[in-house]
Amino acid sequence: ETEKVVGMGPFVIEQFHLGDMIVLEKNPYYWRFDSSGFRLPYLDKIFVKVSTSMEQGLLRFETGELDVYNPSAEQFPRVLSMAEEKGLSVLAGQSRPLTEFLMFNFNAPDPVKREWFRSEHFRKAIAYLIDRESIISTIFSGLGASIHGPLPSSSIYYAPQVEEFSYDFSPTRARVELKRGGFDWRSDGTCIDHYGNPVSFQILTCPWSSQWVGIVTVLSYQLSKIGINATIAFMDWDTYVTKAHSGTFDSMTLAEEGAEPGLLTMVYHSSGARHYWNYHPDYNPSDHITEETYYYPDWQKRIDEILEVQRSVIELEERYELFSEFQLLMAQHLPIVFTITQLLLYAYDNSIHHGPWKYGSMFELPWRSWDVWRD
Repeated sequence: ETEKVVGMGPFVIEQFHLGDMIVLEKNPYYWRFDSSGFRLPYLDKIFVKVSTSMEQGLLRFETGELDVYNPSAEQFPRVLSMAEEKGLSVLAGQSRPLTEFLMFNFNAPDPVKREWFRSEHFRKAIAYLIDRESIISTIFSGLGASIHGPLPSSSIYYAPQVEEFSYDFSPTRARVELKRGGFDWRSDGTCIDHYGNPVSFQILTCPWSSQWVGIVTVLSYQLSKIGINATIAFMDWDTYVTKAHSGTFDSMTLAEEGAEPGLLTMVYHSSGARHYWNYHPDYNPSDHITEETYYYPDWQKRIDEILEVQRSVIELEERYELFSEFQLLMAQHLPIVFTITQLLLYAYDNSIHHGPWKYGSMFELPWRSWDVWRD
């Protein structure tokens, strides 16, 4: 019943085929006009094909079934090599407006692990063990960028000061942070907490993301070198999301998209429905999180205050100051460990033309879909 879906943008939904395709058609009442008085958008329809894997998507693009494709960093050299023969534009832009991170469950059912994950020193040790330069050059084929905080560098609110908390790869600093957090090592090299428990946990990730698989595999190896056993569990997307919402995991990978912090309250506010790593006791009264065991540090209180105050602040300069403090609190206390994101990579048939792009990949983020036409 797509006719019941209200759409105010340049395109509206004409057809929806679950797991196969979405057909968008021109909104005849869209408010924009070009300089000659033509009502935008230029295109009559856009067919969005659903692919079950990146490999299937690339095959469809190679055979001409798709006109536009966002390759992975791994696929990029292959797409670039066919550009001249197939008449393609293949380009790399700035980093994607995604915050990709590894999170540790502050409310893990196991009270021993819960104490580890709530330790700022533990989380910083993990951050120091992510060999970003090596990962970018190998797993991302040089087409990636480190993330230092909760906002992408493309955001108008981005605070460059977060880059001072870069946590460059250093096993030595990781050991120092663990020592500061009360951890130590047995004679056989096993890392233990101050009760003598060996440090071991599970990382959940999705196998469809070869980049995440690569990141956690490299991290698991680096952790093993300092006596920490981190096993990797691969899950299908539905199970993965269920685990995130249940709050019963040890650690897991995740990504959040957004350049406007005011729209990210559900992620970063302690009462947010996507504050996966530290759900509030009110999130689900029937779960294992109670007022007695809940962890609510001062820096989280301040983040909550910022996200609440910003709702009534409209001056850009004042909003920037608030969100700068928010970013610095996140980078300094590291409730989630920021990792790496891919650059915006895109390829399209040369019969397609476009006006200026905001982020460099309109087809991945359709900010200006009204400004696209084809021969």
